[in-house]
Amino acid sequence: MSTPVIIFALIGVMVVLVAVAAWLYDARRNKDVAEDDERVEQPRRRN
Repeated sequence: MSTPVIIFALIGVMVVLVAVAAWLYDARRNKDVAEDDERVEQPRRRN
C-alpha cells in the first residue's frame, strides 16, 4: 500500500475511536444527569 492510503486508514480509525469514546462519555454523562435529578439535594451541573 502507498503512504497516502496508510495515512487515510489511520485517520479513519482514529475518527471511529474518537466517535465511540464520545458516544460512551455522552451516555455515561446522561446517566449521571438522570441520577442527579433523583438526588435533588446535591445537584451537579458541570459542562
